[in-house]
Amino acid sequence: MNDVIVVLASQSPNRLKLLHQIGVKPLVVVSNFEENLPKTLPVEEFVVETARGKLNAVVEQLKTEKKRYDVVIACDTVIHFEGEIIGKPEDAADAVRTLQRLRRNSHDVFSGVALHFAADDLTETFCEKTIVHFGDFPDRVIEKYVASGEPLKKAGSYGIGEFAATFVSGVEGCLPNVVGLPLHRVFQALLRKNLV
Repeated sequence: MNDVIVVLASQSPNRLKLLHQIGVKPLVVVSNFEENLPKTLPVEEFVVETARGKLNAVVEQLKTEKKRYDVVIACDTVIHFEGEIIGKPEDAADAVRTLQRLRRNSHDVFSGVALHFAADDLTETFCEKTIVHFGDFPDRVIEKYVASGEPLKKAGSYGIGEFAATFVSGVEGCLPNVVGLPLHRVFQALLRKNLV
């Protein structure tokens, strides 16, 4: 359906690539939502409400500018480990510490997704969890990886679609979710509305 207008409320190149992978070529509209919800919230609520905030900001902007769209997709992804929500690292030292903590352990990746459908002016939200198992790797590999700059804009200080795939000994659940968008459930939501 080439005339369907999908808006991605994210500047993440990985989310854009995942949508391209399923034939969806969205317009990118970056949300100005201030991502500052307290990390004391339950992780499911944290990611869903952050995604909802991003979504609402973009929907409001599109309505104000009177721009046509069929669906807006927003997403927030975090790592959950030992009861702590881990987002993007503050700096290189923080990234090193995070990867040292995750090494030889398993952690959960949670994504909150919010979709707004223009036809019925309704918002749908859901949360997806994937378990990621890290193997062993020396500090020198972590330090070299962090020095590349790659992990500095990634939740949990790593990108599974890049060099850090070498850290991963196994995944339980939706792999695209770890990349940044639970593709299966997003596609199912679009299918239900006949948007793909």
